[in-house]
Amino acid sequence: MARKEYHQEIAAIRKLTSQTIGSHIAKLIESGTIAITAVLPEDKLFELEQAFKGYKEEMLNGLKDNMGEKIQLGRIENVQSEFELKY
Repeated sequence: MARKEYHQEIAAIRKLTSQTIGSHIAKLIESGTIAITAVLPEDKLFELEQAFKGYKEEMLNGLKDNMGEKIQLGRIENVQSEFELKY
């Protein structure tokens, strides 16, 4: 099952939004409970790491706009959580 559909399935079962599930996953990554690679393939992780380099804005919507439909905002938040762990 694709990760996006998995989030939607969990959201439906728990009567939450997919964004809420993504936020919970970001918190798990930030706390070190799960690794980013558990929810994001290596190629997307690399692509996002490159996009984050030099990105100075606090809000992530601009980064999402730059990447277009290639990635969901929730995935960007996941990578941001991973960066906060590393740096």
